[in-house]
Amino acid sequence: MVRNGYPVRTWGVAVLCAALLLATPTSAAAKTSKASTVAVLYFDYSGKNEDLAQLRKGIAQMLTEALGSEDLACCKIVERDRLEEALKEIKLSRTAAFDKKTANKVGKLLGAKYILMGGYFALMGQIRIDARLVLVETGEIVGTAGDRDKTDNLFGVLDKLTAKVLDVLNKKVGGAGTRGIEHKVKERKSGEALTVALLGRYAKALEALDKGDMDGARASLKSLLKEHPTFEDAQSTLARLETRGRQHATRGGSVRLGTDSPEQNPASKNFKPYTHSHAVVIGIDNYPMLPTLGGAVRDAKSIAQTLKKKGFSVRTLLDKKATRASITELLGDVIPNELGKNDRLLVYFAGHGMTTGTQGHEMGYLMPFDSDQKRIRSTGVSMRELQNWFAGYPAKHVMFVADACYSGLAVVTRSVGLSPRVRDYIHQITRKRTRATLVAGAMDEQVLEHKGHGLFTYFFLQAIGGAADTNKDGIITTDEIAAYLKPQVTQTARIQYSKSQTPQIAVDGEGEFIFMTQRER
Repeated sequence: MVRNGYPVRTWGVAVLCAALLLATPTSAAAKTSKASTVAVLYFDYSGKNEDLAQLRKGIAQMLTEALGSEDLACCKIVERDRLEEALKEIKLSRTAAFDKKTANKVGKLLGAKYILMGGYFALMGQIRIDARLVLVETGEIVGTAGDRDKTDNLFGVLDKLTAKVLDVLNKKVGGAGTRGIEHKVKERKSGEALTVALLGRYAKALEALDKGDMDGARASLKSLLKEHPTFEDAQSTLARLETRGRQHATRGGSVRLGTDSPEQNPASKNFKPYTHSHAVVIGIDNYPMLPTLGGAVRDAKSIAQTLKKKGFSVRTLLDKKATRASITELLGDVIPNELGKNDRLLVYFAGHGMTTGTQGHEMGYLMPFDSDQKRIRSTGVSMRELQNWFAGYPAKHVMFVADACYSGLAVVTRSVGLSPRVRDYIHQITRKRTRATLVAGAMDEQVLEHKGHGLFTYFFLQAIGGAADTNKDGIITTDEIAAYLKPQVTQTARIQYSKSQTPQIAVDGEGEFIFMTQRER
């Protein structure tokens, strides 16, 4: 395919992410890659009872938590933070109902294949909640679910509704599961009831959070949990909020991290998570035996310049210098001898990629300057080689970034992810090992150009430059990059170019490759 007179960078690689997930269980990866993205919208209420009206956000959040939990092994559920961003973008009031047109627009902005929406009403001490699953592309309702119970037993109605929604997803979408739902119902039946008043207090805390009133949201959640300590959804929300607070506090020096030196302490102005920072940047336009590209070298130069400003020691291989021998010597022999245990390495590639093998046994290859499409195995650099190199590097953090497209995992996944609830989260993730992979799009998608760069590279540069630092703590984690990059690329491709480009992101290990907004040394 051609854009602006040049062939676009596309990959026929079906196994890149799986090959680079160094320890990710195959079954988990397969389950995630097949899952469809579902966005849960706020539920509508047309009555006049103010106490009931404020439940719309709480109901949606509890469904989001339940459907997205690991126990349920369900679909990829869009986080509520992203829903709030979409609502702000289309300037929709938080209290406004979702009509068909608005729901479709929000679903497309979120990159969701399906949206779950619905409404509720109460009558004579009973509350009924109805949900419908809608295919975003056509607006077709593909399934419905509903249940009722006493207004002082919202746990019961929400758990039963969740089970029915899962059944709809299994039948209409596939990849969902019901494991864990019976256990959760039994747990809640043995504990206290979820009343309208309690869910209303939770919803008010969510509203404060969405308005940016972190202190108010925190105080509300703590007060709620003091009276109702077994409310798991409130516990999860508070844990995420406290993580943000710890990250904010690192700027002011209010986090105490034991006896670490200032260079190891995120609260210190002298925080230095890495001893050395290395980068290998590869960009190839002028292939002698493959179609010529336009923009790969330019993007590589921009990446190299940015990384140098951030304190990286950068090696570049551009066009004819990026031969197979040069790449394998640098990544296979030179780099591993220079890396220390407390170092980080970023490898960036912009160029062609190819795939070989039969279905289910494919192998992907980076195509160097001197590669030959007729001799892919002998002239390309296989994903297996990259996997072996990255696994053997002593550096604690390695990130591979490719401005090209391939088919693979569509969400951020971890084999052994560290929970944000862990005390001193930033301190922990900068110490533990990780291998991260970020690729521009899926197989057969176009790599689009945007403002003088590849669309993916443009937003990656924005992300590490500070745009992804949503909590403004001066530290940009891999998770923050992923949360920023995917919707920005997906939405820009869809809205401005009427094309599909969905970045593929995978993370293995408990640590996180981080950047800092100030100049890194």
